[in-house]
Amino acid sequence: MTLNEKKHIMKQYDRDLNHLLSLLLTMGSLVQKQLHDALLVMKGNSEVSARAVVEGDQQVNSMEVAVDEACVTLIARRQPLADDLRFIITILKVASELERIGDSVDKMSQTTLHDDVTIEKTLQDKIDVMAQDAIAMLHDTLRAFSSMSLEEAKNVYARDIKIDSRYQEIITDAKIGMKTRADSVDSLLTAILAARAIERIGDRCQNICEFIYYYLKGEDVRETEERVFEYEN
Repeated sequence: MTLNEKKHIMKQYDRDLNHLLSLLLTMGSLVQKQLHDALLVMKGNSEVSARAVVEGDQQVNSMEVAVDEACVTLIARRQPLADDLRFIITILKVASELERIGDSVDKMSQTTLHDDVTIEKTLQDKIDVMAQDAIAMLHDTLRAFSSMSLEEAKNVYARDIKIDSRYQEIITDAKIGMKTRADSVDSLLTAILAARAIERIGDRCQNICEFIYYYLKGEDVRETEERVFEYEN
């Protein structure tokens, strides 16, 4: 069931709930832009600065505060029960995950603030592909949340295995490089930090998918015996 399918006697209540969803999706769009810009910075695009991306994380944090305040106000005003209360709790949980994704983007951008450290092209290319996967996964996760589609959430969840695989490949390459190219340690460490930040974004997207299940089914997916989210072979 999507939020738009629910109707209350008081139309203002519906508007309040939709306002929460709108705030959250605005926050999600901001995080997506930050991630996209961070990737441009890592690729050396001069139109976007790493410092601007890092400073943009403050906007994400401000949006989380706005979502929190709106949720608290709605709970105090309407005293929601059942599905409505679960929806508000889900909004709070997703906002927290988006804030953490913003933190990962911040860390990803921090790695490029040092002009004297450049990631080797072969690793940078792999990081670029990994980041593109994360951008697409975040976009589709938010779309699944907007429509409250468990089927979409399952499909998105399974895609994290590709990000994890790319991450392990980058880590392996970097470790080998550290043994054979002592003068490239700083560059390799920077690549590891950037890849780790992107890998965490995939994990956060999976958490949001699990919150979709929580809203729709009313139980924590970690506590159910049903195997809801599985990687595809």
